[in-house]
Amino acid sequence: MRALRLCLTALLGVGLGLWGLPSAGEETGGLEEALETLAQGPSSQALETLGAYLADTEFGASDWENVFEDFFEANSFTTGWGNSWFEAVSWGGSQGDKAIEASVMSAAEAMAAAAQGRAPSSPLSPYDSFANAVAYLHELEPYTGPTGKRLVLDSVTATLGEHTQGLVPAPGMRPVEHPAWARVGIQLGLTLAEYGRGSPEGRGRAAQALGLSSAAADIWTASGVLVFDNGQLSESHIRSLGSLLRGIPMELHHAVAMILPGAVGVGPEGGGFRTSGRVLHLSALPMDALTSPEQFPFGRDRPVAPRFTIQAAQAMALAIQEAQTQWRPSLAFRVDVVSASPGDRGDRALQRVIPPAVSQRPAGGVIPSIAALYFTDTARAFEMAFELMRFGSRGTMDQLLLFADMMSGGGSSTVIYRTAPNGVVTAEAASVSRGLAPVAPGGGGVTGLRGGGAYLEVDVLNGIQILGRRWAFEYNMDGRLERYRRR
Repeated sequence: MRALRLCLTALLGVGLGLWGLPSAGEETGGLEEALETLAQGPSSQALETLGAYLADTEFGASDWENVFEDFFEANSFTTGWGNSWFEAVSWGGSQGDKAIEASVMSAAEAMAAAAQGRAPSSPLSPYDSFANAVAYLHELEPYTGPTGKRLVLDSVTATLGEHTQGLVPAPGMRPVEHPAWARVGIQLGLTLAEYGRGSPEGRGRAAQALGLSSAAADIWTASGVLVFDNGQLSESHIRSLGSLLRGIPMELHHAVAMILPGAVGVGPEGGGFRTSGRVLHLSALPMDALTSPEQFPFGRDRPVAPRFTIQAAQAMALAIQEAQTQWRPSLAFRVDVVSASPGDRGDRALQRVIPPAVSQRPAGGVIPSIAALYFTDTARAFEMAFELMRFGSRGTMDQLLLFADMMSGGGSSTVIYRTAPNGVVTAEAASVSRGLAPVAPGGGGVTGLRGGGAYLEVDVLNGIQILGRRWAFEYNMDGRLERYRRR
């Protein structure tokens, strides 16, 4: 028997309010009988018995391990079981902490029994029992404090052990054979990510609990993004994706995972996952399929990059846009203004030379197309935008400044990129300046609003250090880029 020793009591930092606590002297039946009753749903008598055992200081972690190991060889993790434990958790105080500790051990043991082939086929299939246990851990996460989260991850690590092989469809791990198990393996990853994403140590513990390979663990711990490819991506794919994700500050976005839907058996919509973050989709495009050099129509240096890397960058760009516009209202307004800007001669010419496979431009959205240029080579993209401005086309520069602003997080520096033909992404910081640009009422042409009143000052990025120089930018009363100058 395993001897997992958890010490959640008084460490979770969770106060749920003290409800009526059962007393050891009021026991009305054996623990095994009470647990079988609780598997059907909360029962006051069975909960009373459970409470007595939780209060018994001589009934320790190893005793609960033994009980649950035997229990889940004959029983399933039912929704009634989870509801019963939530009832016990709601007692609060040390009794509630002990209920959390024991319930986490029960969930980990139910998953281990299913993964090891020890689980019964009734009342639920091993798959459904495993999935219910994962769902319970997901619902429990808000009730656990930092130390409790760490100990939950340790519990899963000690109980599941190497049995995540063939279960979690991550790079470098044995492929999952059935798409239903791949889906629940992804959900396990997303759930444990909730427990560990907040710190480097937590991400490391989550990686250990999931049994991630060193390549997948390195990407996750550095970027906060899990990759689920079910063995479809090559080493060069993983190297490229890792360099991209490590170069994007995780505080800029909500992304928590990237999946290859076809490889893991998830449908085109790819929904149904429980997560507070965003799950992004990728295609396993060949690494030797490169973007067109014609996307940079000016100059002798026309950089190219793997389409695989650029589609991943575009997916991350949308996640960055979603997060940054939620946090920064002025930036959201700028997105509206730039998206509503009428294309001019230079902009339309630019759109003609960006290959459709690279420029995945949704209706009303400019971010994916400009991100393709930005991540391929930010410096060359700005060089091209300056050339377009000499022809009277300001739209590309407006879009680049908008995306550079997103990548700044509202701070005094942004991140610029260059992607090599082999897919390795290099990131470096570039200083920026900020200011307030006056926008007239109804400015921007976004909604057609008209009216009087004072103008509104909107936070904008009005300077950047790039191409070896410092550049300053001015905006008009519509909130659009007007002119630039070298400082």
